[in-house]
Amino acid sequence: MISRTDVFEDSWPPSELPNRNDELEHLSRRLGPTTRGLEGDDVLIYGGSGVGKTATTRHFLSRKLPDYADVAWTQISCGDKTRNILLKEAAAEHPDDVTVQLNWRPSRLKAALERVVDGEPYILVLDEADSIADHEILADLADVEGVSVIVIAHDRTEWLGHLNNAVIGSFGIDSTIRFNPYSTDELVEILEPRIRLGLDYDAFSRDQLKRIAKETEGVARYGIKAVWAAAEIAKERGHDTVTDDDVDDCFDRAMAKMRESNLASLSYTHRALYELVRRLGPTVYNSKLKSIWRAHREEIYADRHREPVTWRQARNYLEKLEKYDLLVRKGKTQNRRCVVTDPDLEATVDLDFVFLAA
Repeated sequence: MISRTDVFEDSWPPSELPNRNDELEHLSRRLGPTTRGLEGDDVLIYGGSGVGKTATTRHFLSRKLPDYADVAWTQISCGDKTRNILLKEAAAEHPDDVTVQLNWRPSRLKAALERVVDGEPYILVLDEADSIADHEILADLADVEGVSVIVIAHDRTEWLGHLNNAVIGSFGIDSTIRFNPYSTDELVEILEPRIRLGLDYDAFSRDQLKRIAKETEGVARYGIKAVWAAAEIAKERGHDTVTDDDVDDCFDRAMAKMRESNLASLSYTHRALYELVRRLGPTVYNSKLKSIWRAHREEIYADRHREPVTWRQARNYLEKLEKYDLLVRKGKTQNRRCVVTDPDLEATVDLDFVFLAA
């Protein structure tokens, strides 16, 4: 039944992006000057996980903008990267060659970025920007003539709260784009072309697709994973088409796919904390997690080319894991308990040394 799985992956680039015309037009207005050789405006894109923030941004930059001009751009996944790493990647990913070293001072890295950009338009997409540890990077980029920044985050108020007055003005109301979930019919329109490409035939009825769109509450990533999961279940059961029972049973598998995708997309620190909680399970108190993190964080960050994250910072990473449905926290302060949502989902982080020392 399934002829292609890539069309159901997060990384698959659709040729068309229906129902995001307003958002694409907003991006076009703010970054339109880049097509005339001028610096564009900075933009803050925000909204819940899976509603198409990154997909829409990439679609605009790779398919819409080139119709008017060849503008240099790159996407950086911020994760828990330091100011130096972000500056280095911003310079190194520019189409023109430049040699930069991670151990350079921020001022030297910024100077290298200025040289390679040379005043020409350059769009930097800062994905997963909620995880930026040192927001001084925004001031660095604001100083570089030609650089426009697209920030992708989950919560506008929370993210702006980290900025100082020198850069917060770049993200006024006219420079922010909120992404809401799709309506039921809009999400069905997104699912249909993937089904045509990914399945051997029309395996779903429209009523089934509308049910999936409604159950997944208009979250595109969840809806796409649900379609994929339902088709897998139907194939396993020997069905020629997807039945209503297959749809009934697809949502748990789709959520598992979502969690796996979310975990893989997160930074090393997120994955290390997740794996620590998972292996300490089924529940672990904050106080124990805190003591283990403090005792082993130097080892956890060995060869990571960055300073270890403090426990105070680590608490923010736990919040992100909770937002991604990867763990649940119950209680308050030191009596708060953590438990992973899916104990079978393992992060690719080696923490054997922590438990061998216990």
